[in-house]
Amino acid sequence: MKSLHNFINFLVLLDEKKKVLSVHMSKGQEKLKNIQIQIAECQEHVLFLKQKMTSFYHSGEISREKLYRNIKNQGRVLYKQQMLEQKIIQLESEKLAENKIISQYQKEILKTDRKYQKLSLYINRQKRKKLLERNVSSENEIMEVVTYGRENYREKYS
Repeated sequence: MKSLHNFINFLVLLDEKKKVLSVHMSKGQEKLKNIQIQIAECQEHVLFLKQKMTSFYHSGEISREKLYRNIKNQGRVLYKQQMLEQKIIQLESEKLAENKIISQYQKEILKTDRKYQKLSLYINRQKRKKLLERNVSSENEIMEVVTYGRENYREKYS
Protein backbone atom coordinates (compact mmCIF):
# COMPACT_ATOMS: atom_id res chain seq x y z
CA MET A 1 0.00 0.00 0.00
CA LYS A 2 2.90 2.32 0.75
CA SER A 3 4.32 1.79 -2.72
CA LEU A 4 0.94 2.73 -4.17
CA HIS A 5 1.08 6.02 -2.27
CA ASN A 6 4.58 6.60 -3.62
CA PHE A 7 3.28 6.07 -7.14
CA ILE A 8 0.43 8.50 -6.50
CA ASN A 9 2.90 11.09 -5.19
CA PHE A 10 4.97 10.55 -8.31
CA LEU A 11 1.85 11.17 -10.41
CA VAL A 12 1.33 14.46 -8.61
CA LEU A 13 4.97 15.33 -9.29
CA LEU A 14 4.55 14.52 -12.99
CA ASP A 15 1.44 16.69 -13.13
CA GLU A 16 3.33 19.62 -11.57
CA LYS A 17 6.19 19.12 -14.01
CA LYS A 18 3.72 19.24 -16.90
CA LYS A 19 2.23 22.49 -15.57
CA VAL A 20 5.67 24.09 -15.25
CA LEU A 21 6.63 22.98 -18.76
CA SER A 22 3.36 24.36 -20.12
CA VAL A 23 4.05 27.72 -18.50
CA HIS A 24 7.56 27.80 -19.96
CA MET A 25 6.21 26.81 -23.37
CA SER A 26 3.56 29.55 -23.32
CA LYS A 27 6.21 32.11 -22.36
CA GLY A 28 8.36 30.87 -25.25
CA GLN A 29 5.43 31.15 -27.65
CA GLU A 30 4.77 34.70 -26.47
CA LYS A 31 8.43 35.55 -27.02
CA LEU A 32 8.23 33.97 -30.48
CA LYS A 33 5.21 36.14 -31.33
CA ASN A 34 7.10 39.25 -30.23
CA ILE A 35 10.08 38.27 -32.38
CA GLN A 36 7.82 37.75 -35.39
CA ILE A 37 6.23 41.16 -34.82
CA GLN A 38 9.67 42.78 -34.65
CA ILE A 39 10.72 41.02 -37.86
CA ALA A 40 7.58 42.25 -39.63
CA GLU A 41 8.19 45.82 -38.42
CA CYS A 42 11.81 45.73 -39.60
CA GLN A 43 10.77 44.37 -42.99
CA GLU A 44 8.18 47.13 -43.37
CA HIS A 45 10.81 49.72 -42.47
CA VAL A 46 13.23 48.22 -45.03
CA LEU A 47 10.54 48.48 -47.71
CA PHE A 48 9.93 52.09 -46.73
CA LEU A 49 13.66 52.82 -47.00
CA LYS A 50 13.80 51.18 -50.45
CA GLN A 51 10.96 53.42 -51.58
CA LYS A 52 12.77 56.40 -50.12
CA MET A 53 15.88 55.45 -52.12
CA THR A 54 13.94 55.81 -55.36
CA SER A 55 13.08 59.40 -54.43
CA PHE A 56 16.79 60.29 -54.60
CA TYR A 57 17.04 59.36 -58.28
CA HIS A 58 16.11 62.36 -60.39
CA SER A 59 15.93 62.42 -64.10
CA GLY A 60 17.19 65.45 -65.85
CA GLU A 61 19.62 68.09 -64.76
CA ILE A 62 20.21 68.86 -61.10
CA SER A 63 22.73 71.05 -59.38
CA ARG A 64 25.97 69.68 -58.03
CA GLU A 65 24.96 70.62 -54.50
CA LYS A 66 21.68 68.71 -54.79
CA LEU A 67 23.50 65.73 -56.34
CA TYR A 68 25.96 65.55 -53.42
CA ARG A 69 23.13 65.96 -50.91
CA ASN A 70 21.26 63.08 -52.59
CA ILE A 71 24.35 60.88 -52.52
CA LYS A 72 24.86 61.70 -48.83
CA ASN A 73 21.20 60.92 -48.08
CA GLN A 74 21.45 57.68 -50.06
CA GLY A 75 24.42 56.66 -47.90
CA ARG A 76 22.43 57.33 -44.73
CA VAL A 77 19.44 55.39 -46.01
CA LEU A 78 21.62 52.48 -47.15
CA TYR A 79 23.30 52.40 -43.74
CA LYS A 80 19.92 52.28 -41.97
CA GLN A 81 18.74 49.61 -44.39
CA GLN A 82 21.84 47.52 -43.77
CA MET A 83 21.44 47.83 -39.99
CA LEU A 84 17.81 46.75 -40.25
CA GLU A 85 18.74 43.76 -42.40
CA GLN A 86 21.35 42.75 -39.80
CA LYS A 87 18.70 43.06 -37.11
CA ILE A 88 16.34 40.88 -39.18
CA ILE A 89 19.05 38.23 -39.49
CA GLN A 90 19.64 38.34 -35.73
CA LEU A 91 15.90 38.09 -35.03
CA GLU A 92 15.59 35.14 -37.43
CA SER A 93 18.34 33.30 -35.54
CA GLU A 94 16.56 34.08 -32.24
CA LYS A 95 13.34 32.80 -33.79
CA LEU A 96 15.00 29.51 -34.76
CA ALA A 97 16.48 29.11 -31.28
CA GLU A 98 13.11 29.82 -29.67
CA ASN A 99 11.38 27.32 -31.97
CA LYS A 100 13.95 24.72 -30.95
CA ILE A 101 13.33 25.41 -27.26
CA ILE A 102 9.56 25.21 -27.73
CA SER A 103 9.86 21.90 -29.55
CA GLN A 104 12.01 20.56 -26.68
CA TYR A 105 9.29 21.61 -24.23
CA GLN A 106 6.68 19.88 -26.39
CA LYS A 107 8.72 16.67 -26.47
CA GLU A 108 9.20 16.81 -22.71
CA ILE A 109 5.47 17.35 -22.17
CA LEU A 110 4.68 14.37 -24.40
CA LYS A 111 7.17 12.21 -22.52
CA THR A 112 5.68 13.32 -19.20
CA ASP A 113 2.17 12.55 -20.49
CA ARG A 114 3.22 9.05 -21.51
CA LYS A 115 4.76 8.40 -18.09
CA TYR A 116 1.64 9.77 -16.43
CA GLN A 117 -0.68 7.58 -18.50
CA LYS A 118 1.36 4.41 -17.93
CA LEU A 119 1.66 5.04 -14.22
CA SER A 120 -2.00 5.93 -13.74
CA LEU A 121 -2.98 2.79 -15.66
CA TYR A 122 -0.75 0.72 -13.37
CA ILE A 123 -2.19 2.38 -10.26
CA ASN A 124 -5.75 1.79 -11.43
CA ARG A 125 -4.97 -1.88 -12.05
CA GLN A 126 -3.48 -2.22 -8.59
CA LYS A 127 -6.49 -0.52 -7.00
CA ARG A 128 -8.87 -2.82 -8.87
CA LYS A 129 -6.80 -5.81 -7.79
CA LYS A 130 -6.90 -4.75 -4.12
CA LEU A 131 -10.65 -4.09 -4.29
CA LEU A 132 -11.20 -7.49 -5.86
CA GLU A 133 -9.09 -9.12 -3.14
CA ARG A 134 -11.12 -7.31 -0.45
CA ASN A 135 -14.38 -8.37 -2.05
CA VAL A 136 -13.25 -11.99 -2.32
CA SER A 137 -12.03 -11.92 1.28
CA SER A 138 -15.34 -10.44 2.46
CA GLU A 139 -17.29 -13.02 0.50
CA ASN A 140 -15.16 -15.81 1.99
CA GLU A 141 -15.80 -14.52 5.51
CA ILE A 142 -19.53 -14.29 4.81
CA MET A 143 -19.53 -17.84 3.47
CA GLU A 144 -17.71 -19.09 6.57
CA VAL A 145 -20.20 -17.35 8.86
CA VAL A 146 -23.09 -18.80 6.90
CA THR A 147 -21.55 -22.27 6.76
CA TYR A 148 -20.21 -22.66 10.31
CA GLY A 149 -22.49 -20.29 12.17
CA ARG A 150 -21.65 -17.14 14.03
CA GLU A 151 -20.45 -18.83 17.24
CA ASN A 152 -18.09 -21.25 15.51
CA TYR A 153 -16.68 -18.40 13.41
CA ARG A 154 -15.96 -16.32 16.53
CA GLU A 155 -14.26 -19.22 18.27
CA LYS A 156 -12.16 -19.95 15.22
CA TYR A 157 -10.85 -16.39 14.77
CA SER A 158 -10.80 -15.12 18.35
